[in-house]
Amino acid sequence: QDFFLNRADAAYRAMLDGIRRFKDREIFPGPWVVVNAWAIFDRRSEWPAGDYTNNPAHAFHALIEEAASAGIDVVFAAGNCGQYCPSERCGPRDRGPGNSILGANSYSSVLTVGAVRADTMWLGYSSQGPGQSMLETAKPDLCAPSQFREDQDAYTINTGTSTSAALAAGVVAALRSNWDSSQVSPQELRDILNRTARPAGGTGSDNRLGSGVLDAARAYDELKSKFP
Repeated sequence: QDFFLNRADAAYRAMLDGIRRFKDREIFPGPWVVVNAWAIFDRRSEWPAGDYTNNPAHAFHALIEEAASAGIDVVFAAGNCGQYCPSERCGPRDRGPGNSILGANSYSSVLTVGAVRADTMWLGYSSQGPGQSMLETAKPDLCAPSQFREDQDAYTINTGTSTSAALAAGVVAALRSNWDSSQVSPQELRDILNRTARPAGGTGSDNRLGSGVLDAARAYDELKSKFP
């Protein structure tokens, strides 16, 4: 885990530095959306326990906050350690409610995305909230579709919460084409996406779906109403 986090830390520092240089030179001024299709599967190698997975003072948390403060939308996959059909990589104590959305995936400043089928049925491998006690417990934020095939190649399957996060990031990017972070902050956009998500079955927020299923049209309508 430490080796992976060191690489993630280095990658984020290089990315943020690159974005700053692009903006300074007005090459790619933005907006920027960062997709994180990764999660922690097994905490047994973490020492001391909770050092990254439940620690708001961890150095990687500071990098995420730096990105959000710079107007970058940060999207994370919830993870694939849901209680019913978790990935084989998931640790024995890192599965199911309260044990499967860890570290940066549980930060308040990111959009954490779980997985549903196209018909909004929750997928049993999607990691479940609540998030970690020292981080943000109201996780995942919402869910988006996964487990579907490519139109041009039925052999290729898009699966996992990585697919859901990528799809949600595409919606964020589309919305940002009309409202950049100078108009709508990353926090405001997350709030709108959560508020306009469709609760499956008409229920409120829960540990599987978060606020519900991503609804791009409703989010667009609310943005258009508030920021014409």
